[in-house]
Parts: sequence; C-alpha cells; structure tokens
Amino acid sequence: MPKDDPTFCVGCYQCILKGEEYCPQADKVQKILASMLRSEIIIIDSPNYCFEMTGQLKTLFDHFAYIWMSHRPRKEMFSKIGIVISTAAGASANRVTKSIAKQLFWWGVPKIHQMHFNVNAACWEDVSEKNMQKITQKIELTSRKVKSQVGKAKPNIKTKFMFNIMQKMHDSNSGNKTDRDYWQKITGLKKPDHGSNKMENTKETIIYEALTLFSNRGYEGVSMRDIASAVGIKAASLYNHFKSKEDIFNRIIDEMSKRYDEAVLKIQMPYGEMDTVVEKYMQVTEETLVTIAKNMFLYFLKDDFASRFRRMLTIEQFRCTHAGDVFQNFFIDGAINFQKTLFANMIKQGGFIECDPHVMALHFYSPIFLLLSKYDRLPDKQDEALDTLVKHVKQFSTIYNRH
Repeated sequence: MPKDDPTFCVGCYQCILKGEEYCPQADKVQKILASMLRSEIIIIDSPNYCFEMTGQLKTLFDHFAYIWMSHRPRKEMFSKIGIVISTAAGASANRVTKSIAKQLFWWGVPKIHQMHFNVNAACWEDVSEKNMQKITQKIELTSRKVKSQVGKAKPNIKTKFMFNIMQKMHDSNSGNKTDRDYWQKITGLKKPDHGSNKMENTKETIIYEALTLFSNRGYEGVSMRDIASAVGIKAASLYNHFKSKEDIFNRIIDEMSKRYDEAVLKIQMPYGEMDTVVEKYMQVTEETLVTIAKNMFLYFLKDDFASRFRRMLTIEQFRCTHAGDVFQNFFIDGAINFQKTLFANMIKQGGFIECDPHVMALHFYSPIFLLLSKYDRLPDKQDEALDTLVKHVKQFSTIYNRH
C-alpha cells in the first residue's frame, strides 16, 4: 500500500467539481481504480488501528469520494462482490469492517462479505489453535459463498433505493455541472426501450397481477401459468416480457421504488442530500410534520400497489431470503437507519434534546409500523388509526423537541 497509495487528500475538491483527472494524485488513483473495475471481486483488508482502518487505507478512500453514488458512481461496481477483512489484537475488528463496507456500499457494490477476527495476539504465531480453526472455517465458508455468487451479483433494494434518490437529487442539481452531466448521461443509457405502448401496458398488467397473486398466495405458491391466466395471455407469451418469475419479482421491487419516489415528491417530504434534508426538517412545524406523517401512513395503508407490496414481503420474508432482505431494507433497517442519521444531525443542530438517536428512531418508527400492521385488515377504522398516529407524533415532538 505505501508504494502504490496516493498521498493525503488535501480537499481541493477538483475531482468533484471538475473531474477525477484534475486530482493532483490522479496518476496513482486512476491506476488503482482501473484495476478494481477489471476485477470481479474486490478484497480490502486492514488491521484495527485505534478502532478504525489504517490511515493509508482511509487516504485511498478519501480519493475515491467522487465515485460514491452521491456523485459519479461507476456502473461496473454494481455487479461486483466485496470482501472486507480485519483483525484486532484485542477487540472491535468489526468496527473496521463496517467502516470499510460502508465505503463499498456507497460505491454501489451489491454483495459485501465481512470477516473480522479478534485474535488476542500480536502476530500469527501467537494465535491460539482454537482461534486459527475458527478463522479457517470462516474463510472457507465465505469462499464457498463468494464462488457461488461470482457473475450473479445484482443491486439489492437498498442500493436501488439510494440510486433512485441520488438520481432525483441530480435532476435539480444546479451546483455541480460535472456531476449533473454525468447523471444525465448514465440515466439516458439506463432507460430501457419497451417498444410499443401495448407491450408496455402488458408488462404493467403482468407486474400488477403478479403482485396481487404474490400478496395472497406467497411467491412460492404462484406459477408462471397462474400469472399468465390472471393477465389473460398464454403462458408461453409471458416469456416475451419477462425471463422468469424472479425477473417479475425484481421488477415489482423496481416499480415500488419508483412509486415511492413519486409519493415522496407528491407528499412534499424533504429529500436530497442529508444536509439539505436536515435543514428542511429543522424548519418544519409540528402541524406540517403531522400532515406528512398522515399522508405517508395512508400511502402505505391505502395505496393499492404499496399495501400489496408490503403484504407480499410480510408473507415471503420467512420463506425466501431475498424477500426477507428486501423487507428488512425497505421497511425496517432502511427506515430506522435513515431516521437515526436524520435525528443525530438534528440533535447536533439543536433541534432535539441530547439523546441516543438510534433509540429515538425506534421510538418514532416502531409505533407507526405497528399501527400499519394492526389496521391493515381494519379498513373501516382508518379514522381511529389516524387519530392514534397524530397523538403519537405530537407526543414524540413534545418529548424530544427543545423548548
């Protein structure tokens, strides 16, 4: 690393504003990036130095800020597998792998395996036999997983969700022409050619009917023939539109992400980069916050597509790993992590009292999720649900707002 690594990033911002070729260390940075883009697997390891990665590795990541999804992500990254490794003589090797994995996520890497080992030794010769066996077993298990995933890695719902948010953000980006022009280019390349309106309408019907069936019977309980019958076409004709049932399932996820983005805009929820979102929420009144919460709640409760999507994942999360991951990312981890980050920033700016932002996020989101689950099958009690929701939001505001 010391031989190939660029020197410290000086924060000149040239890579962001003008282009990566303007970085004073471009020669070294671009050679390393080119090597990663050619590979199928990216392996990054670092020992634990004071609960973090080494300074040399952090320097390298600093130079790659411009390939984050928030700036100019490289399409090659969205099909790669990442392996992150760290060891610690004492504890907290997992802190290092989490930190590195976060960088790979923002590059767009869809599959990231973390291996962290607290070896209780300063060199390999002093590692106990028991720990050596654990390390060997973990490496062998991860190796088998990675081997089965090579060439098959695809962006998950969390990555797609963030990509779509970044795309929306750059639609109105007037402060950075380099980033905006790049996104206009890749967005144009990503637009699929669906052919005639009839072909597109049939695809939309297939997606909707498949979602309806999946939400009632579960993914495994529905065949391609069942979907074709619901659409009113022959089973063989279904393959003119989608390669497989999994392909339909993935398109449902994509459609849900698109519809969610549209709902956010319609409801006028603050969106964009976190600094912008925080600034907007700092100016939101309690009355406006209640309105946003009610509209978002009703969207997931009453919108035909969104409510069926949630039911489908609720059914399938215990039978299908992929569906379980999507459910967690869309309705649990994604929501809580976003609110945790939002609340942490608002605490720093004096909007909320000093407290644990993660617990705060749980306090806000958990009752809302519970209300969705409770009233999903009680459509005649919508007013009762909204009344409870309003009381929750107002009480939350009373507890955490600085007065």
